[in-house]
Amino acid sequence: MDNVIEKTKNLIEVFEESDLIKNLDHYKKIVLDNQELLELINKYNTSNDDYEKVSLKVKINSYKEYKEYKEQERKNIEVAVELDRPELYERYLSMKFRDFMDWYWNVNGAKELGKRMTVPDRIYVGNAFCHLLFPEKRQLFEIFKKAESEGLAVTVTFSYLREFMLKQTRQDDLRLFMDIAKIEPVESVDELSITIIIPAFIISELRAAFIIGFLIYVPFIVIDMVVSSVLMSMGMMMLPPTTISMPFKILLFILADGWNLVIGQLVNSFNF
Repeated sequence: MDNVIEKTKNLIEVFEESDLIKNLDHYKKIVLDNQELLELINKYNTSNDDYEKVSLKVKINSYKEYKEYKEQERKNIEVAVELDRPELYERYLSMKFRDFMDWYWNVNGAKELGKRMTVPDRIYVGNAFCHLLFPEKRQLFEIFKKAESEGLAVTVTFSYLREFMLKQTRQDDLRLFMDIAKIEPVESVDELSITIIIPAFIISELRAAFIIGFLIYVPFIVIDMVVSSVLMSMGMMMLPPTTISMPFKILLFILADGWNLVIGQLVNSFNF
């Protein structure tokens, strides 16, 4: 944890010393020195009237200092914030965007960097690794509406985990759990609940694991049979065949490059 904090501090120092941040600071200072423009910006940030905000935005954009600042901002960097879990969805919906960003920078240990960075003009909604963290329909549309009123662009992020599991799952296994859950047949697998897909995926993978185990076991059985036959022909019936066959099994696995074959076939069994 200390290592992560140290790297974050180093990253902040690099940002602060970069020409990009220095240029943005220069143009930001010019904007802040214009008291009339600053009052309009503060009024825009605190206003709850959509019509008034539109009027204020037109006035703000008419100032040369603000135009130069935004031009420099667009020329150098696009800042975006990621909303990837329910806590952030609710926080964003319940707070003004500027207050939300102050909180966001603070909890991520980059409060000083946040003071220097421009306010993001884009938000990413969703989680690429877990579809269960995707916002509910109500939340999603409320986020869209709020982002539009604040002049923010929105990029929706979808998880690929569900699609990956469906590609590896047999139709018979899906039907089995649909029957258990007493679910009517669907036109497309996209309509299936994740509570059906996950157990069906596990069963399909267990089936593949047993097939791999069987294919590994067959040559070992052949070795046991050969060793047993040789021992019986030599009259050594009291000697356990497994004691003699084990070194031959290990030798066969090594000579056949067993791990390479097993891992290679296992990875190739996935449909990407």
